Amino acid sequence: MDFVPDIRIGDGDTIPIGMTELVAVHTPGHTPDHLCFMMDTLLFTGDHIMEGSTVVMEDAGDYLDSLYRVQELHVEHIEPGHGAAMDDAGRVIDQYIEHRLERERQIVEAVRSGANSVDDIIDAVYAEVPEILRPAAAHQLQVQLDKLAGDGLVNISRAGSVYPVV
Repeated sequence: MDFVPDIRIGDGDTIPIGMTELVAVHTPGHTPDHLCFMMDTLLFTGDHIMEGSTVVMEDAGDYLDSLYRVQELHVEHIEPGHGAAMDDAGRVIDQYIEHRLERERQIVEAVRSGANSVDDIIDAVYAEVPEILRPAAAHQLQVQLDKLAGDGLVNISRAGSVYPVV
């Protein structure tokens, strides 16, 4: 049986909660339709920011843009869908942004150093990832490679080989 919602919520929509309201904030990247919800200085992040875990992305560019968007909200507290609540939200969001940018730098450097397949890049960038998580790392890597190719930082052949932009 397919779920059919009776109400659709989008960016900027509000939901009254007692004397206050939740404001929907569209944060694509994990999924195209992902929403966070803001209440005063608190942000309910769902799967956008999670304590103690890496977010699985469907679109790395959208995900990074969404991190910048929630950074501009100047929230103070984060309630993730997974993990414990986080105070000092600005610091947490900054760390997420820096992690994503650092991972991009690592991938580009690995490609410039001769890694030209997903497996080679995983070996160089995700060396600490246990074997059982390599399929998840491969998914994340492909999403990031698609972004980096769109940014003009790597080239991907039709066969899937990755090359530095010269």
